[in-house]
Amino acid sequence: LSVLAVNPGGAGTPAIWVGAGIAIAGVLALLRIDRRRGIVIALLVAAVGLLAAVAVIHLRVEAPSAAAAIVPWPGSLTGLIAAGFITAAALAGDGLRQRMSGQAFTWRQPVSGVAAIAAISSVVVAAAVWVPGAGDPLRRGTDSVLPPFVAAEAQGPQAPRTLIVRPATGSTSSVSYALINAGGPTLADPDLSPPARAWEPLDRLVSTLVSGRGGTEVSGLADYAVRYVLAEVEPGNPLIRNLDAVPGLRRVAGDTGATLWRVDGATSRARAIPAEETAAGAQVVALPVLDLLSAQPFVNSPVPGPGEIRLAQDADAAWRAVLADGRVLASSPLPTGVEGVGLARFILPSSVGPGDRVVIDIDASTRNTWMWLQAGLVVLVIVLALPARRRAGRLADDAVDEDVRDGP
Repeated sequence: LSVLAVNPGGAGTPAIWVGAGIAIAGVLALLRIDRRRGIVIALLVAAVGLLAAVAVIHLRVEAPSAAAAIVPWPGSLTGLIAAGFITAAALAGDGLRQRMSGQAFTWRQPVSGVAAIAAISSVVVAAAVWVPGAGDPLRRGTDSVLPPFVAAEAQGPQAPRTLIVRPATGSTSSVSYALINAGGPTLADPDLSPPARAWEPLDRLVSTLVSGRGGTEVSGLADYAVRYVLAEVEPGNPLIRNLDAVPGLRRVAGDTGATLWRVDGATSRARAIPAEETAAGAQVVALPVLDLLSAQPFVNSPVPGPGEIRLAQDADAAWRAVLADGRVLASSPLPTGVEGVGLARFILPSSVGPGDRVVIDIDASTRNTWMWLQAGLVVLVIVLALPARRRAGRLADDAVDEDVRDGP
């Protein structure tokens, strides 16, 4: 019903009845008999838009990063419906005054007046609602949700992450969390998030962490390159007491509305873990990250010796690690406790010595092939769309042929 009344719904849209006048004026336009063909075509366009909009709002889109299905917004199709109604009303209103003035008073004059008032009032009321705005759905905030020194470390060569926890909205027994990269979240983050299933290991990890039971949560945070935990709660909240009790978390700052802890040990997007037989006295080494965006390369650094390299990234066949002598390291995803979900891990064999260099990147050959193919198709479309021109010589030949055919 709201779509028929030219109202797609959403923030900033007026009440349903505001746009109903446009629909009424469009339908009453059928009374203009001498313009009926154009009016019918305009209303057919509106009908097509209405059917498409109804179909769209009954769809459910399963977004990879969302746990619940998403209902598409029919805004563009609602615009098509409004265009059809407005065109029909405009065709009916063109020259209507002169046509009515030469006729006797009938029911058509009041109906035409109602249609005109409905169309004009819809526009006026919509403008009156639009001018004040949609209230205050957005508010200006700081550029970063992280303390300055935390944001600076996040943009450094080790690129650690920050885990932000806060009480869930409308609940006193659950929390919500966010895993922050670099200096803070961006508008595109929801569109680039991994599938919802990939969050299940972190859901369990955070649940155990905030419960205060203690355990191996800190090592799990290190696997996700979490260096800081930020709790956005007021002093005295039980969450602060629970996090203070977690072994391996050290409080480094506390202020009104937020408390910060640091995770002990090496936390980085890429870490070299010594082998068990050589781990005595050895330490986990944080490897510097070169390019977070393209991963070309992701890591190009010497390693301390045999063991394994763990990446705080989802396991994917595109990840590859190659030693300086050309040997390709075997990939063995790090289990997370959820079937089919793991973190990237490469095995450093015993033949690897201290100082041997390893390069880790993403095999982008398939993507590059598709990009070149798309570029070629774009060039082909542009060439085919160029206007053609006949050569002068060809025109002259055609003229000669015509003279020969016209001859005796």
